[in-house]
Amino acid sequence: MIDPYRTSVLRIGLGIDAVIRSVYDAQCGPACPRLDSAGLDQWRRPLQVPGAEKALWSMLAAGVPGLPADQVARFAGVHMPKSVVFGAQDDVFTRQTPQETARRIGAPPATLVPGARHLTMISSPQAVARAVDRLTEASVRSSR
Repeated sequence: MIDPYRTSVLRIGLGIDAVIRSVYDAQCGPACPRLDSAGLDQWRRPLQVPGAEKALWSMLAAGVPGLPADQVARFAGVHMPKSVVFGAQDDVFTRQTPQETARRIGAPPATLVPGARHLTMISSPQAVARAVDRLTEASVRSSR
């Protein structure tokens, strides 16, 4: 889609609560809390600041944003505990991405959170917190 149409679609879509809820629900899944007006604003506001629209189109053109492979590979050389946590039903990335990322950074096998989609930290905060706790414990053990 070309300008001014895509700008119009984005601005109209950002003004419709149902559109924001639909995208959120698709990425987060049924375990996520329903967005109230404050939640809608929290997801809408970052897309309304100067430069956000240009960044959004750039990210969408490039595919899933992330670090270049050479930067990811540099994590493998950092001697500290590492962890990868993914939603088991994340449909933004391929099924191989969690384990491939863990391998690339020198982490143990990725933690897959059952039932979680792309926004795992929102749908399953306890599972993500447990993974962070395990990483912290490993870090403390390795520093002794």
